[in-house]
Amino acid sequence: MRHSVRSFVTADLGADEGWAEAAAGCTYVMHGASPTPTGEQTSEEDWIRPAVDGNLRVLRAARGAGVRRVVLTSAFGAICAGHGPMGRPFNETDWSDLANKHVWPYQKSKTLSERAAWDFIAREGQGLELAAVNPVAVLGQALGADYSHSIRLIKNLMDGQPGNPRINSGFVDVRDVADLHLRAMTHSAGCPDRARRPSLPRLKALYGWDCCVAG
Repeated sequence: MRHSVRSFVTADLGADEGWAEAAAGCTYVMHGASPTPTGEQTSEEDWIRPAVDGNLRVLRAARGAGVRRVVLTSAFGAICAGHGPMGRPFNETDWSDLANKHVWPYQKSKTLSERAAWDFIAREGQGLELAAVNPVAVLGQALGADYSHSIRLIKNLMDGQPGNPRINSGFVDVRDVADLHLRAMTHSAGCPDRARRPSLPRLKALYGWDCCVAG
């Protein structure tokens, strides 16, 4: 199979321009853009509004272009936050509890934006399919200096960040996340729910890995 890049289109999560042009002629759409921690956010709305509106703009453009399926990069933060101790694994029915005041703005943005996407599919999708991938912290090879906040965590430690942090988190290789996106895009069985669980093919997430690193 030969692959080629045919064109680039500029589009902004906060504006309508460019999305219809970007989706035109596409069979599948992968949507991975969302605000992540940069230090520039000054309010919860700086996180939430671009994430929610961006998802809806992509879905409307995809529906208008006759796209078959959209694969949305959500996050484990849309599932895990605000809960007490869990006596079972998380599954596709779980959502972060936004009534808990300790849920971070990033987790709120991922929860509200994914919910908005599923609500759109249910009410206005008109046959458009949606799959959501909810990875834990993604590590691995970076394409350049503009890398994610997950990778920045490791870089800060390697650069001599003071302290001895105890990190309780889950990690997954970026190549496995990319592989799962491709599978979610092309799987013939359809997409009734989120592609979340580490039992899915090659999604090797290490949940609850305690990591002590000397600063």
